[in-house]
Amino acid sequence: MVFLLDVCIPTFNRAGHLDSLLSQLSEAIAAGNHGEQVRVVVSDNASTDSTPMILEEWRRREPNWELSSRESNVGMMMNFQYLVSGSDGDYVWLLGDDDELISIGGIGELVEELRSVMPGLLILVGSEVGDLFPSGGSQFPNPGEFVSYFATRDPDFLRRQTWISANIFRREVFDIGISLNHIAGWYMHMYGIFGGLKNLPEVVRLMPGLIVQPAKIPGLREQNFPDTAEFWIEWKRYYLFLARKFREPKLRRYASRWSVGFGYRLRKWRDNLFRIWRWLKAFR
Repeated sequence: MVFLLDVCIPTFNRAGHLDSLLSQLSEAIAAGNHGEQVRVVVSDNASTDSTPMILEEWRRREPNWELSSRESNVGMMMNFQYLVSGSDGDYVWLLGDDDELISIGGIGELVEELRSVMPGLLILVGSEVGDLFPSGGSQFPNPGEFVSYFATRDPDFLRRQTWISANIFRREVFDIGISLNHIAGWYMHMYGIFGGLKNLPEVVRLMPGLIVQPAKIPGLREQNFPDTAEFWIEWKRYYLFLARKFREPKLRRYASRWSVGFGYRLRKWRDNLFRIWRWLKAFR
């Protein structure tokens, strides 16, 4: 069976929250009778908590779902890549295991949007960009016009959009090669999406009204992320990538604001000196 949407969840050592998220998805899919359109796919990255037992229980409850555990931890980004490569749904939604549905009806809204518009990329957005929508609505005929529009009016939106759970994309547009070239960073999913969309006449649709939000558990999200300076580097690289791919000089200029600060450089010098000191001490 080919599903309209694969909800792909990478997870690691978050058994309790994963169980809650799967419960929400199960209820939402059943409420809208979307079992033949929406499938949940989970890739457990060799968790050491009770995640394997949680998945075994959900296999009994939802036999159409694809729930698997890896033998070894391959890293967060490679686990994302594994999910995208293994999906055979028309659309892929990489959903963070630290996120949660806002409403049960949200899945139905998402299915209707995908079926009626058939976009190459559907972006879930909040009300903060409502005044930026073009007069014809929140839809762009191709990714070039989408990038150009926000490069002029709100280039920071292109950074905010990198939230993994905000993007639902047609599986066929995703460029696996480009994403693998950026697997060491934090935005391999965005490189794969826009690297693949670049020369395609695919609609980019913005869907107002978020149907998912970060889990409100203190410290849950922060444990995954590097320090701010490392994010600055990633943001700058991503803006330069978009500027080059879509020939947007405005984004190249905007990227210059994401520079590594003095404090970060000082810590790097300290760390390097400490490594040299340990190396010299080992040979005394």
